[in-house]
Amino acid sequence: MHDLDELLSQCANVNAEMNDLQEASRVLSPYAVEPRYPGGDADPTAAEMEEALRLARRMVDFVLDQLPAEVHP
Repeated sequence: MHDLDELLSQCANVNAEMNDLQEASRVLSPYAVEPRYPGGDADPTAAEMEEALRLARRMVDFVLDQLPAEVHP
């Protein structure tokens, strides 16, 4: 599944704090699909790439923080 909004919605059913990542998922979801198809939007700018990376790190850090210490020390 490439729809981060849908994945986030499903995760929020288990942990409502996941809703804090809605803006990040809205921005990042297109990056999972659009580059796969020709004729899409232009390549992202450096600023857009930096923002996407920042948001992706925020999402990864949030998920890792939810894991038990023995999985993610």
